Amino acid sequence: MMMQLTHIVEDCPICGRPIELASEAVGREVACGHCRGQFVVFEAADGETTTVACGETNLLERADRLLELTAQEADRENEVTQPTAVVAEPRDEVFARLATDLAESGLRVVRAKTAGEAIRHCATYQPTLIVSNLDLPDQSGWLLAGKLRFVDPDVRVWLYQPQSSSYEKGMARFLKVEELLDYGGDLLGLSETIIQLIADKREPNSAPGKSAKLVAA
Repeated sequence: MMMQLTHIVEDCPICGRPIELASEAVGREVACGHCRGQFVVFEAADGETTTVACGETNLLERADRLLELTAQEADRENEVTQPTAVVAEPRDEVFARLATDLAESGLRVVRAKTAGEAIRHCATYQPTLIVSNLDLPDQSGWLLAGKLRFVDPDVRVWLYQPQSSSYEKGMARFLKVEELLDYGGDLLGLSETIIQLIADKREPNSAPGKSAKLVAA
């Protein structure tokens, strides 16, 4: 019987991340440690378990609420201790995943759906980091990276796409793109890679979960 197991692994019905739970969690309301969504774990007659979200199931709405909270926090803190990341991504699902994890890492997140919006946000918010899909509706991420060198030569630029060619890797070096990420369609893997990069570049006195102050590029 499933109830006799010490632990079970289920996917959060809101963000999709796998979560290890004690078997005693079956039949109870549980909070996801990643997206903070609430859900209940049920056990069927055949012993299989499933999860059902409690109320809201839209990750984008949850991301918007979290970003609103981090924006309010930024207004209360000095801009130096609350760095901003601009995420240039037209797809809601992808933006919601990246934005939620970036905000959890201590960054204030501003969304851009096009390269033009990213440029304007860069001038307005003076971000520490630009994370962008290479395939944007108005122009390529390459053109965005080139323009950013004139708007803010110190901003970190991280671009991502499913797979990069050797030519594109050369383009990244030429345009001073700090990271060119190949994620192969694995959204969770992409988000985890970005969060790990932030952790690796975090200043030694910058505590995890707080304002993510990064070392100079």
